[in-house]
Amino acid sequence: MVTRLNEPAKARKSLPLTDRDLADLERLRGHSPEREALAELAGVVVESVTEAALLHMIFAAGLRAIREKAEERAYASAAAEELRAARPLPGNEYKVTLARNLIEAVLEELSS
Repeated sequence: MVTRLNEPAKARKSLPLTDRDLADLERLRGHSPEREALAELAGVVVESVTEAALLHMIFAAGLRAIREKAEERAYASAAAEELRAARPLPGNEYKVTLARNLIEAVLEELSS
């Protein structure tokens, strides 16, 4: 994934954080499974970073997760639309499910 950490900032926004949010940030600063997951999702190695950079990485990871979920829904919708008129023969109903799963998998593969 391409990150925007090396682009100049256009604005700085205030972000209200709860005690739990602050504890989560502290965990992400240390060596933890969460930190490794963040590095993978954000597409960068998390080493010694500023709080602003860490928050930006979390933001980028969240956007990536949102885009992936939106793509999944679009693939499922496309597959459902393609198979809307499918009328399986008795005993072959499972084939519609197989076809739907195949269409979704192919669309996902083509987009990566």
